[in-house]
This record gives sequence, C-alpha cells and structure tokens, in this order.
Amino acid sequence: MLHFIRTCGKNGLSNTFNQQKRMAGKDWLYGFLNQHNQLSIRTLEATSIARAVGFNLAKVDRFYDLLEQICASKQLPASHI
Repeated sequence: MLHFIRTCGKNGLSNTFNQQKRMAGKDWLYGFLNQHNQLSIRTLEATSIARAVGFNLAKVDRFYDLLEQICASKQLPASHI
C-alpha cells in the first residue's frame, strides 16, 4: 500500500489515502466498492475447530505432494489445475 501512495505522489495523482496512517480510508473503500459492485462487505463467519485443526503444515504439504504425483502420473500441465 505504501508503494502505491508514494507512486501516486511522485506522479502527481490524487488519491484518498490517509498519509499519516499510510492506509486506505473509508472514502477509498467506498470508491473501490462502487467500481467493483460485484463485491460486498460481509460479516465474519466462525471457523469450525475441525477445519482449523485440519489446516496445518503437514496436511498442506501432503496435499501438494499428492497433487504433484497426480499431475506427474497423468502428465497434466499446471494450466489445467
């Protein structure tokens, strides 16, 4: 985000970022949402304990190992995933 703010400043582009906080403000958010009306703000949903426990490094590594084996055995290019 900071890079974007600096780039706007160097190029003389106006923006609605808060220079002190170095963050996008509500004006920026509402402008972004107006330009991308397929997006919406939603409330957070709780994650189940089973899902949280199941998402760990060992299981993620196993998933990608299996994915690599399947792609190699079927000779699938990465673009087909």
